[in-house]
Amino acid sequence: MINKIRYFLILCAFLLVRCESSDENPIEPASISEITPLTGQPGTLVKIRGKNFSKNALENIVKFNGVRAEIAQVNDTLMEVVAPILSKSGLIEIEVRKSKIIGPEFRYYHLYTYGRSNYAACFWKDGIQTTLNSVGHVNDLVVSGEDIHAIGFEFLDAIKVPKYWKNNQSIPLEGTNSQTELTGIVVSNGDVYICGYQRGTYPINRVAKYWKNGILTFSSTVYDFITASPNDIAVIGNDVYMVGQEYPNAVLWRNGVPTPLEGTGICSAERILINDSDIHIVGVEGLGFYSRIFHWKNDIRMAPLEVNGHAYDISIHNSDVYISGYGYGEQMGTTVAKYWVNGLEKISSPISPNRYIAAIEVTDDAIYLLNNQFGELYPYFSVLTKNGQVITPDYGPGVVGSIDGMTIVYY
Repeated sequence: MINKIRYFLILCAFLLVRCESSDENPIEPASISEITPLTGQPGTLVKIRGKNFSKNALENIVKFNGVRAEIAQVNDTLMEVVAPILSKSGLIEIEVRKSKIIGPEFRYYHLYTYGRSNYAACFWKDGIQTTLNSVGHVNDLVVSGEDIHAIGFEFLDAIKVPKYWKNNQSIPLEGTNSQTELTGIVVSNGDVYICGYQRGTYPINRVAKYWKNGILTFSSTVYDFITASPNDIAVIGNDVYMVGQEYPNAVLWRNGVPTPLEGTGICSAERILINDSDIHIVGVEGLGFYSRIFHWKNDIRMAPLEVNGHAYDISIHNSDVYISGYGYGEQMGTTVAKYWVNGLEKISSPISPNRYIAAIEVTDDAIYLLNNQFGELYPYFSVLTKNGQVITPDYGPGVVGSIDGMTIVYY
């Protein structure tokens, strides 16, 4: 009996020592130092950096807005996870050995592109095509909530007819005809604004217009030999802004009142982007080989980006300004597809006869470039890239197609 008691006491002492020993070196809780990227499409590989992750993948749980993500690989300082398909924008939650960490928000987005395929007006959502008519083109597109708004044209009995589509259904616009060209669209507080112009009796005569919810709201003064043609539209509160040309000036319209932008010679403003109440405009000064690319911020002209070239689009991400277009090569008639980041030149393609970057979009995880080639009637051979890798969608059964613009929509 004494021996059994002695054995029991020795065993308890041994276990007590083991417990004290393990308490002296407890496993430190996991911590997060960085998660990149914080935007992406379903399937995006997200890197979570920190300390004290479990090497046993089953002891690590990562959720995107409540939906569990696949863990591609893990060590004690890095987890690589795949953004789940069925989730939406929301917080990232990390659980390691049943200890939870609430991380930052991950924002999902769709990539919409638009133009034409096999001569039909169409758009693509993450590469999936929607056709709007049999012969036509989509000039611009915007997504607001669950609604997809697009503008462009179609040919009916060889007559070019301007079109506005909402959720793939044609919606009439007041006072339009075969001489109306629709160029830009924006949605603000549920109201749909569309800009464009009307061709007059003289070849160069154009009248600037915009519509609000299908009703013609503004029409510029008609002059026989004056061009007034907006290229893009934006809205801040109750103020409607358009940019374009009132020959020979690049112009910013505020609620229908034109203000010439600083420039010499024949100028045109191509795109407008409002960011944190700052108004950014890109355009050109001069024509052809002698044109210069300019960026205006709050009506103030910045230094020229390119002495000989053309600008097509602008995007802003984390306060960095991205502008796309082209510059001319040393040989007359050759172009170089380029974009600029805060004024610094980036070359997207080698010198070729007809290349240009028609559109640019930037997210945390990618730079999207729409690299087009001029054609006789339309740009052909559109190449859409993500971080330099081609992701051009399938054009469908046709062999002729082009993408002329794109937009990022977060959800």
